[in-house]
Amino acid sequence: VKNEFQKIREIFKHRVQIYDCEGANPAAVLKDLHTHPWVHFACHGSLNAKAPFDSGFVLHNSERLSLRQIMQANLPHAELAFLAACHSAAAESRTPDEALSLAAAMQFCGFQSIVGTLWTMADSDGPTLAEDFYKYMVRNGPEQATARDSAMGVHRAAKAMRERNVPLERWTTFIHLGV
Repeated sequence: VKNEFQKIREIFKHRVQIYDCEGANPAAVLKDLHTHPWVHFACHGSLNAKAPFDSGFVLHNSERLSLRQIMQANLPHAELAFLAACHSAAAESRTPDEALSLAAAMQFCGFQSIVGTLWTMADSDGPTLAEDFYKYMVRNGPEQATARDSAMGVHRAAKAMRERNVPLERWTTFIHLGV
């Protein structure tokens, strides 16, 4: 995760707020979600099919940021959520028309575009994919970056992994939802 954060810092310079270790707590993250349209979670996700709104992200010291907290935060500027968490786009359901995933829930919370994973991701892939993805996103300058480019961004980042001969099961886990 530290390497992933470093790559993001290098790309965005002073335009990024990173919470790690003690700083990664629900209150701090929720506060900044109000003013930052993009969020990048590099942590474990937790899906609870019996209590879906208790699903969410495991932050430092096992503190949880729940979907309920994100929904109640009312995020009018939410654009892009990058979920570098295993199984973040994998659906869990007992009925086929009621599938739940962290990625779909983030879309329900107002995020227009979501990058997620269908199964376990290798820890070493997070920094590489994030670097390729965000370099594409800011290719015309950070001021011109738009969440609408995120589908192409994840496509290009996964393609770069494929071209580096990363095994199929590692680059195909990354998907895009939304606009």
